[in-house]
Amino acid sequence: MCIRFRTLDAHLSASLPPDGRGASLEPAVERVCVRIDVAREGSRLAPRGDAPWSGRGAYRYGEDRALAYTVGPHRFASLAALEGALGELHRADSGRGAVIDARPGVIYEDVVAVVDTLVDCGYREIAFRAS
Repeated sequence: MCIRFRTLDAHLSASLPPDGRGASLEPAVERVCVRIDVAREGSRLAPRGDAPWSGRGAYRYGEDRALAYTVGPHRFASLAALEGALGELHRADSGRGAVIDARPGVIYEDVVAVVDTLVDCGYREIAFRAS
């Protein structure tokens, strides 16, 4: 059996990625990670009206519920402050995507508000992570 090394080398370099990590030659772009934490759960109310929750069935949170948003080392207490920071980051590098990391106690409504904020800032690639 005879192996032609020139042919083998040509096939290997054509079918294997150069660095062994993947077929893409473009470097991975770091995404902006927005972590949502419940700072204060707040009161539970009946689904309609302002009556306290009965302890059974559906409920909603009152106005005293507080969330904390973290982007890198920076922590924000409001969506308006978060939107300002996300807008600056997007203007600096508009090719970056975003990841929303919803922590325990975060509800869909909280996540949707952050998605809306990211879209308003210009982000088009948004991923989700739950921890």
